[in-house]
Parts: sequence; structure tokens; C-alpha cells
Amino acid sequence: MTHVGGRTRLGVTCSLITSCYSLVSPAGRDHRDMERRGRTWRGLLPPLLLLLLPMGFISVECVDIRMSPEVYGVVGESARLWCGFTSSDKTSELVSVDWSYRSSKGGPTFSILHYQSKAYPTPEETFKDRIKWDGDIGRGDASILLEDLRLTDNGTFSCVVRNPPDVHGNVPQTKLTVTLQSKSVVYD
Repeated sequence: MTHVGGRTRLGVTCSLITSCYSLVSPAGRDHRDMERRGRTWRGLLPPLLLLLLPMGFISVECVDIRMSPEVYGVVGESARLWCGFTSSDKTSELVSVDWSYRSSKGGPTFSILHYQSKAYPTPEETFKDRIKWDGDIGRGDASILLEDLRLTDNGTFSCVVRNPPDVHGNVPQTKLTVTLQSKSVVYD
């Protein structure tokens, strides 16, 4: 990983090699036959990719995703969970966004919304009928609106954006804190 302007970016080479392993290492009988004979693509792939990357034959960029680290909301109101992104490739109908949630009390992380040309909110009871797409893919905005906030909504939200061929990127998180009353500031 490298740090660029205060943000963490995944190593493109490592991500590319991992993706290519899955493409050239087929599961099943053919792969086992190759291993029995002692010939696998895995041994040749990293040196081959390392040669092709600097020569410009293979070009892969990462999607840079940004979110607010913390968002505060009040029970019964709405909160906009911002997710912005940039990609080296022009956005198209192939762009997909996946939002997930993990409760502040722990437990599993689960999907709450998938977007590809239109939003597909989760049928999960926790957020059913309370999540709305509030983004604009053309402007690099993959935000959602969470309505009718509840104390049980406290937790961590993450946003993953894929813009083929740019499918790798950081996975930032937003911590949502819902309170009974809004925080007020008193000036003397």
C-alpha cells in the first residue's frame, strides 16, 4: 500500500496479479492435471506481469473512494451518507456500487444497497424502505440517504465502487452516530 495525499491506495500490481491468478488458474480437472504434470501458470504469471506493466501493455488503475469519517443524526430525521469517487476510466452503465453495514454492537457485515444503473435496496428488515439512492454517478457521487433514523442504526457503513476496468480501490468507512437530540453548541 502507498499513501497518497493522506489517503491509502492499494498496490495496483498486487491487485492485478491476484485478479489474473483467478483468470488463468481454472478450477477443476484441468488445473489438477496441470499441477500433476508440474506445469502451472502461477509460476510464470508474476514475472510476466511485472515485465508487461512497465512496458505499458497492461494498464490498471484504482478507484479512489472517499467518505466522511463520522456522520451524526437524530432519531426520526434523515442522514446523508456521502461517498465520493474518482476513476481513471470514464463512468458508464457498468459502474456498480455496494453499500454495507455493521452494527456498533458487533455482528456480521451485511449488504444494504446495490446500485448498477438503478438502486436495489436491501429487503433486510433493519433498513427496509428507509434507504434511498442519493448519488450521481456522472459526478462521482455514490451517496445514500437513510431516513427515519433509529438508535439501532448506530454502526459502520462502507461504500465500494467498481468502474470496469477500474475495480480495485480502497474501502473507506463512515461511523454513524444517532442520538435522541441534536448536539448543540453554546457560545458565551
